Amino acid sequence: IGYSIDLVSCVGTDKNGKLLLHLAQEHGLGITHVHKLPGKTPVQKIHVSTNGERNFVGYFPGVLSHFNVSHADIDFITKHEVLLTLYYHQIHHVFEQATSIPFHGLKVIDFMDGNDFKKDMNFVKRYLHWWDIGFFGLSINDKVFVEDLIQLSRTTRKLVVITLGSHGTLASWNGSMYKQDAK
Repeated sequence: IGYSIDLVSCVGTDKNGKLLLHLAQEHGLGITHVHKLPGKTPVQKIHVSTNGERNFVGYFPGVLSHFNVSHADIDFITKHEVLLTLYYHQIHHVFEQATSIPFHGLKVIDFMDGNDFKKDMNFVKRYLHWWDIGFFGLSINDKVFVEDLIQLSRTTRKLVVITLGSHGTLASWNGSMYKQDAK
């Protein structure tokens, strides 16, 4: 479609790192700022339940635990139109670095399922100055958090996208609510 997607991260020097770099290149992703660090590539273990829900059951941070975004990475990032970062507590230090970049394009945070910050609205609000679009992968049982996020969107003009698994997706922006059934 004409978009260029570049990754800024790290992999280890193990076979998983080589595999990930190969797959990224195969899919046309830019990897000039994916650093190869001595050690093991991060691993996220995921259990997929019979209804298709993903459950994160184990994480090994590998080289990501001591990765830092360099000045060259920041210069590279600021030349792009969109910056997407995600949050989970094991990479809090990288998240802090990403959200402190003086980026003038569209800023997106995937807050994932919110469990790593206990679905605390104060955490989401702490980064409100930085993001334009927030993604949240929640459950239909997260009613209070969903309502709080929708209210936040109404009062801040932030686009909030909430995926609810088999219950579809909600998007709240500029006072309007959009719903898409799961396919």
